[in-house]
Amino acid sequence: MTKKAVIFDVDGVLLDLVGNICRSYGKYTGKPFGVENFTKVNKEFLENPKMFEEFRTFFSHSDDYSTLPPIEGMVELVDELYEGGYDMYVVTAALDDEESVGRRESNLLNVFGNKFKKIYCVDQTCKSDVLKEIVKDYDKSFFIDDHPKKLMKCVDVVDVPIWRQSIGFEHFKEELDLNKVKPAYNVDDIKKIILES
Repeated sequence: MTKKAVIFDVDGVLLDLVGNICRSYGKYTGKPFGVENFTKVNKEFLENPKMFEEFRTFFSHSDDYSTLPPIEGMVELVDELYEGGYDMYVVTAALDDEESVGRRESNLLNVFGNKFKKIYCVDQTCKSDVLKEIVKDYDKSFFIDDHPKKLMKCVDVVDVPIWRQSIGFEHFKEELDLNKVKPAYNVDDIKKIILES
């Protein structure tokens, strides 16, 4: 039997970050903040890392961070893959402090149950290192991420890199090599890619 691993990023892939991050950003700035502004501010964060890190710290210690809802259809997909014998992992960038990691793991367990073999909360720069360690024991590997730049760093590590298109990273789309990455517009697309590969 072929051993298959499915590796998920969290924000924008397993869990829906946008609503909670907008609410938290409104608290952070003291001004109402709507989803329609998310892409603009996300781009500003990428251009101003100091501003991003300050808000990231605020958000990671807020209740909004530990109560992210699932992406529509993702609970059912995780259940189906689990029942189908796929080994599933989570590799996500998180602040390297015990409280933030604990909140992230608790949120995932509350939403999905104990379906993941392991949850890795890593520094932004070392996702590919963790992926290399995971995939060495598998015949086929899938990695789903919504951040085009980060996904492109992993295309030579996993067999099937999947770009879960989500709000906030549209401005990076041109950096994707669609000969190496499979685009997924929704959970049904992710399911089809995994089951047909």
